[in-house]
Amino acid sequence: MNRLAPLLRQLARICVAACALFVLSACAHTTMVALVRHAEPAATPAANPPLSPAGVQRAQALVEVVRQSGLSAVFHTQFARTTQTATIVASALGVPTVQIDVTAGQEQQHADAVRARILDDFSGRNVLVVGHSNTIDRVATALGVGNAPTIGQQDFGNLLIVVRRGGSTTTVRLVHGRYGP
Repeated sequence: MNRLAPLLRQLARICVAACALFVLSACAHTTMVALVRHAEPAATPAANPPLSPAGVQRAQALVEVVRQSGLSAVFHTQFARTTQTATIVASALGVPTVQIDVTAGQEQQHADAVRARILDDFSGRNVLVVGHSNTIDRVATALGVGNAPTIGQQDFGNLLIVVRRGGSTTTVRLVHGRYGP
């Protein structure tokens, strides 16, 4: 238990910050978007790997982080690692998944499509977007975040939260934290 104590304290801090933002999102016409990179992929197959056992464990930890958020949907791409991360969360919470495909070299178009779908179909609600190291920052920027943090190729467990209030007025709150093992 002593080895787990620092991890549990860190997870608790992230949960408190996330819950505070989720409460803020309950205010009049507020849209909350939590963004994460998929959990750790397996080494094989190289082209489209599923999650590794550590990745499955991280995705299950994500469930606990967002459990009280009142998510309406979980967005993901067509790749196995984002689909599996999203499915673990969505299944545990009883919400639908929304797949928006991404093509290499068209990451900005993907980010714009995610933003449009969120604002068209989920405005005023809370959603989770599971993406990739080359899409999360673009989705955050498309949602109005200035200087969105980049996520490295080996960086797993970051949680970014964007809160948009009102019609065209955007207020962005960005929490950059870590969850999972």
